[in-house]
Amino acid sequence: MKKEPRSGEERGIGVDKWLTQTNVIRVFSLLVGILLWVIVHLDEHVGDDPRSARDRVQDSWIYNLEVQVIGLDEERYRISSISPQTVNIVVRGTSANLAKISTRDGKSRIVADLSDVKPGRSSVRLQALGFPNGVDVVSIQPSAVEVVVEEFVRKEVPVRVIVEGEPKEGYMVGTPVVNPSRVYVTAAESALNRIAEAVVRVNVDGEDRTVAGEYQLVPVDEEGNAVNAVAMPATVRVEVPVTIPFKEVPLRLRLTGTPPDGYSLSSYRQSVDTVTVYAPEEVLKGIEYFEAAEINLSTLRESRKIVVDVPPARGVVSVLPSQVEVDVEIVPSVTRVFESVPIQVNGGHQDYEAVFVREEERTVSVTLEGSPDVMADLQANQIQAIVDISSLPPGRHVRNVTITLPMFVKLKSQLPEQVEVEIRQKTKDAAAPGDAPVGDEPAGETPPDGDAGGDNATDDVPTGGDGSGGSPANEG
Repeated sequence: MKKEPRSGEERGIGVDKWLTQTNVIRVFSLLVGILLWVIVHLDEHVGDDPRSARDRVQDSWIYNLEVQVIGLDEERYRISSISPQTVNIVVRGTSANLAKISTRDGKSRIVADLSDVKPGRSSVRLQALGFPNGVDVVSIQPSAVEVVVEEFVRKEVPVRVIVEGEPKEGYMVGTPVVNPSRVYVTAAESALNRIAEAVVRVNVDGEDRTVAGEYQLVPVDEEGNAVNAVAMPATVRVEVPVTIPFKEVPLRLRLTGTPPDGYSLSSYRQSVDTVTVYAPEEVLKGIEYFEAAEINLSTLRESRKIVVDVPPARGVVSVLPSQVEVDVEIVPSVTRVFESVPIQVNGGHQDYEAVFVREEERTVSVTLEGSPDVMADLQANQIQAIVDISSLPPGRHVRNVTITLPMFVKLKSQLPEQVEVEIRQKTKDAAAPGDAPVGDEPAGETPPDGDAGGDNATDDVPTGGDGSGGSPANEG
């Protein structure tokens, strides 16, 4: 049998009855509390969500950002001034995008484009470059800068080396050598007008040898202050000699021996006449000339070139050049006789007089040998015959006659080789008969024709290989 549905009253009574039950009310209250707790804490978490904060757009200031210059033709122009040099900017974006701004490494920057700027003063609007996507530069304060641009010009200036420091004790600094000695400097016209020269500084402190190398050039004004300019080339080669003291002195050759019989030295010619001697100052003071190694003529029968060493003497560090080339001319000899060459007496005392015991011993006859040219030019007054009586007591003495000759002439023979001289007290009485006082005839006086003894001087033909050898200087 089909049941009739319950009336509304009956249904309501059922619900009320359900709500009045204690367990149902407890469960319902718990659910409501949980729901409220979730709603409250969900709002808090949503407010603290970083992703939500990063998604919000905001403005931020960046202060004292340096203005950078682009587009300037640096080979033609330079910036004389730019004002201001820093600006403040306002950027807009999410915090995530703003964090990407990189100003320290220059990726995000404010620039002044000077591509179209001409020499003089200009106002250039600033631009923002390199800022991340999602970041807008809202404001640049100020938005423009004042720039003064100068055109580069150049001129040629000398290079000067400034030597600093002191070399090792006993050494000295020579004259610096620089290459090139003049360079071009490029600068703005206002700076270029002040540049007087370009300098390099070389330190030689404690050095004992030449200092050399490439050195940087610095353009300076007349007071030595550095000027902002570019030197071309930027470096130069400099050599600063550091040497021991030196001086230049004549070079003497030492000729020893005589050529073989029948040959004579006609002349010699050395490749240099002076040498540079390096030595401590106290050693240099005592050096008036320098001698090369000796040349021995005893084996020379023909002309030749001889290389001779110039060895350092005691206390001398070095000699330049260290060798000298000598052209020695050897020719067949000729002989020539000079008769009646006056004999001079040397070394007499003022209270005594010396007389020749025999009259014929007042003169000497000499036969000389040499090259044809030398012998043709030889004069009698170039020949000296000397008797030395130094320290001899009164009385008669037999003394050797010494013959002194010019260079390249040698004595072949003489007559006499000895003479007898009497030394006696000076008196007012006249000389005894037969005495031959010394000094009645001036020493070296020759007849008008220039030969000793007039016609008694004779020339011989070349002796060839049978003649006697010769030497630059001879003694009897």
